[in-house]
Amino acid sequence: MPVAAAIGLGALAVYLLERQCTQVSINSSNLWALVPCLLLTLWLKSLLPLDSFGLLSLSESVLIGIIVGIFWKGRPYWR
Repeated sequence: MPVAAAIGLGALAVYLLERQCTQVSINSSNLWALVPCLLLTLWLKSLLPLDSFGLLSLSESVLIGIIVGIFWKGRPYWR
């Protein structure tokens, strides 16, 4: 379940990048830059004392899920 949530998080990040940053030309470098941004966000979330959002925590499987989600949704921008 955490891997599926991580894939969804990566795809959601690309979707939001497409919708919010229309002036930015999305390419593979931008997609790779999303990976540390999402990892930093998960790390900051882990510092908060919120027990209800404990689905995603930093792990290798979550990292792989985020990368898969980003590049699955960002396939048209691989140029």
